[in-house]
Amino acid sequence: MNKSPLKTLKKVASHGDKNSTMGTTTTPRARTSSDGSGLVLDYDSGDEEELDSGADVCLTASMYKRRGGFGRKADNNWIKRTVTLERGILCYYEEEDLKKPRGRLNLNKEDTVAEMHTKKTDAPTEFLLTVNIYLFRGGKRKWELSCADQDQQLKWYSAIRQFDGKSKSYTKGLDDNAYGTLPVHNKDNNGMGPRHRNLGSTGSLPDLDQESPRITTLFTKDVYILFGIINATAYFIKIGTELSHIFIAFLVLNTLAFLLLQKTAVDITPKGTHDKSHLDSTEQQPLVPKNVAGGYTFNEIVPAGTTLKRAPIKKGSKLEEIIQKHGESSIEAMRAYAASSESDYDETATHCYWNMKSSEFNLRIGPNYKKNKQKAPSADALYEVAFVDFVRADSVLHNSKDGFKPPVIPGLTDLPTTGHPHIPPMFVVNAWLPSEEPSLLRKTQDGMTYVCIIHYVITQKTLDQLKDFENATPALKLFAQWCKNAEDDFDFRSRLKFMGAVVDIEKLGLPSFISSQNGRPCLITKSGTFTRHSNYIEMSINVRAWAYLAKKALHILQPKFPKFVLNIGVTIEGRKDDELPEILLGGCRLIRINPERAIADSTMC
Repeated sequence: MNKSPLKTLKKVASHGDKNSTMGTTTTPRARTSSDGSGLVLDYDSGDEEELDSGADVCLTASMYKRRGGFGRKADNNWIKRTVTLERGILCYYEEEDLKKPRGRLNLNKEDTVAEMHTKKTDAPTEFLLTVNIYLFRGGKRKWELSCADQDQQLKWYSAIRQFDGKSKSYTKGLDDNAYGTLPVHNKDNNGMGPRHRNLGSTGSLPDLDQESPRITTLFTKDVYILFGIINATAYFIKIGTELSHIFIAFLVLNTLAFLLLQKTAVDITPKGTHDKSHLDSTEQQPLVPKNVAGGYTFNEIVPAGTTLKRAPIKKGSKLEEIIQKHGESSIEAMRAYAASSESDYDETATHCYWNMKSSEFNLRIGPNYKKNKQKAPSADALYEVAFVDFVRADSVLHNSKDGFKPPVIPGLTDLPTTGHPHIPPMFVVNAWLPSEEPSLLRKTQDGMTYVCIIHYVITQKTLDQLKDFENATPALKLFAQWCKNAEDDFDFRSRLKFMGAVVDIEKLGLPSFISSQNGRPCLITKSGTFTRHSNYIEMSINVRAWAYLAKKALHILQPKFPKFVLNIGVTIEGRKDDELPEILLGGCRLIRINPERAIADSTMC
């Protein structure tokens, strides 16, 4: 029986298992790579002994891997990983954490081509190994590995290249209708484009249940901790009471609950309820829409607004005439959008956005808010929404400019000054929403993430106020002070409030503990990061840093997002009478956003 990668890691030296079945290695020959990046070492197929894809190939090594997705733009984009290859399953792990792979690639099922480069790059070594992965509609992503030496490079290339161009169906144990028919790039299709592979066809599924005990151990550990906490609480409750029989009954029921949870941990884990790392990338994302699943890449930074569009404008409207005449990225378009109403766009539209009226949010007013607790609809916002992006990535995007080009709106974003040295013409909100279920006991600051980026541009009314700043509204003066101090003053930066309100939430049948929080503001404290750029400021919000119950509620709501018309907004909290009334800094209406339609970063690995 084949050993699991986890067991192999403990036994194999850093440069691989010398007893692995590698086939006959021949002398490589040099050729020019397809992308012109340098020389590639290749083999003469006629001199090579062909290996069967089921061969017991088992390799483990420590090498550098280039980060994928947004991480490619980072300064330290080469990270040392422990890499394993077993029966066509290529995985990489954290150097200090070999419990769960950070990435997994099933070479048996993906259409891949391995290349071995000798050209020096920015990699830690010159022995570069690239696995090109061909996606659904001609797109491509890749894993880039930097080997320790030439021997390691040759050994791993020889092992990986046997899977080149192969795309087999492994569906044993899967429901025939679970995933349907997915397009797969086929290099043997005479250049006629993608062919289709039915994942419900017959085949064999590699036995990956060896990973189950690892997952079960993690889940059972949580159960033990919870069990200990509950019983410790029960013990302290018991002190000072004579109702010992109640305590005994509670203990019995608690023990039964523990046994049930432990059984559940064993029963459901092999089916992938708690962990889906044993599925390859095709199986992990079957619900990603086929029209965006392949070919999208952040190798080159794309313009803001590429990944999410505005709702369709109604035909024959005055707004449509303005957009056709001046273009979507014109100052005239921004002003027209801001003045529009719900009647100007298709209200049945899905997965899109629009401007919202600031009066949708009730904000603080004076005098003496602490005593009177009075709120009123906000006056016109200081900024208006220009573009929105919504993507799924394997990590957060620390700076929006690393994935999206800031919008260029002549006469607006290129203003030499707004009339105030600290108030920029553009404001960016960069929110990171975790896509996986939050854990009560384990906190993470990064991982699979929905990244939502909103670019706001300053309104004409705000520009007019800045010409006579002494007579500007208290809210604008407070915002100017926030822009000046937020970078260095944590307490002042933490006065930014985020708000979300679902339209007609009472019709959605949500639990009362969720609907009761609709529209309530949330102070962005430790989860917020302020960044100042040349012509805009950016506020990043990491939802992973929020309280567990807030994250849990958001995770519960994710499947319902396609039904939501969600108004979101930000403002600066006014506390004194001379800082009130509050005014919305910027708002946006997200219309039936479907996370499953989020464009995926195809360099993600």
